[in-house]
Amino acid sequence: MNTYFKHKPTRKWTWRSPGDRTRQMIDYIMIDRRWRSCISNARSYPSAIVPNVEKDHNLVLANFKVRFNVQKRTHTKKLDIEKLRIPEVKEHCEIEIKNRCEALSSMIEEASLDEALDIVNRTIRKTAEEVIGFKRYRREPSISDEVLNLADQRRTIKAKMSINPQDEGLKQTNTQLKSVINNKVEECREEWFNKQCYEAEESNLKKRHAISLPKGKNAQERNQTEP
Repeated sequence: MNTYFKHKPTRKWTWRSPGDRTRQMIDYIMIDRRWRSCISNARSYPSAIVPNVEKDHNLVLANFKVRFNVQKRTHTKKLDIEKLRIPEVKEHCEIEIKNRCEALSSMIEEASLDEALDIVNRTIRKTAEEVIGFKRYRREPSISDEVLNLADQRRTIKAKMSINPQDEGLKQTNTQLKSVINNKVEECREEWFNKQCYEAEESNLKKRHAISLPKGKNAQERNQTEP
C-alpha cells in the first residue's frame, strides 16, 4: 500500500545501504483487495527513531479506517407487571387465572407433574399477556402511554398513505396527529422534569433534616436534661 499513494521520494524509500550510498524501497504493507478502500494513507518515516535500536530500515505506517456493522439491539417483550399495583387489574388477573385453571383441572389431573406444571405456566403467561399486556418501549422516560398510542395511530395512517398517497383525508389526519403528538411530548417532558426537580428537592430536604438532628448518646442525654 505504500506504493499506492503519491508522496515525495524521501517518504517512499524504506532502506538505505551502509554508508548511505543507495536507498531502496524494499519494505511493503500488503493488504487484501477488499480492504484497500479502508487505507487512507501509507508512507515511510525516515526521521522516526526507535529507542535503543540501530536500524537501516525506515518505519512504514498506514492509516487504516474500518467500519463494522453494529448489530441492533432487539428489545425483548416484558410483561407490564407495574399494572398489578392497581387493585382492579390485580383482582381481574387473579380471577381469570383461577377460572382458566379450573377449566383445565381435568387435563391437569391426568397429566404428569412436568406436563401439569407446563400447562399452568402457559395458562398464567397467556392470561397475563391478555390482561396486563406488555411494557411499552420508551426511548425517553418522560413519554406517556397516551403519546405512544397516538404514535401507533399515526403509524397506521402512514401505512395507509403509502398505499393511497393521494388521499387528502389521510394527509390531514396525519398532520393533525403529528401536531397533537408534538404538543403532548412537550407537555410530558415538562411534567417529567418538574417531577424530577420536586423529588430532588424533597430528597435534599430530608438529607439536610437528617444532618441537623442530634446524634449519639450525649445528644439524647442533652435533650432529656433540657427544660
